[in-house]
Amino acid sequence: MELIVFTANGSTYQFNDVTNFKNTSYGFSFDYFGKSTQKTRTAYFNNQSTAGYAILKDEIKKEATKEHKRSQYEGCSIPKYV
Repeated sequence: MELIVFTANGSTYQFNDVTNFKNTSYGFSFDYFGKSTQKTRTAYFNNQSTAGYAILKDEIKKEATKEHKRSQYEGCSIPKYV
């Protein structure tokens, strides 16, 4: 799954191929594969420094991609403004 973390100071971090996502008493943790390091790591975020997070699970991602591809090839209409 894909995970985007929003921090309290306004930073945004995106993680792909996330597994073992867990809510903890202090925040949350998960495993991810680092593309630049080519290593699997565990990340920990606490609730005080995190404003929120968004999860896109692979099944939803695949369906959204299919729908996006479908809409690219369907006829579209341009709205008329008066």
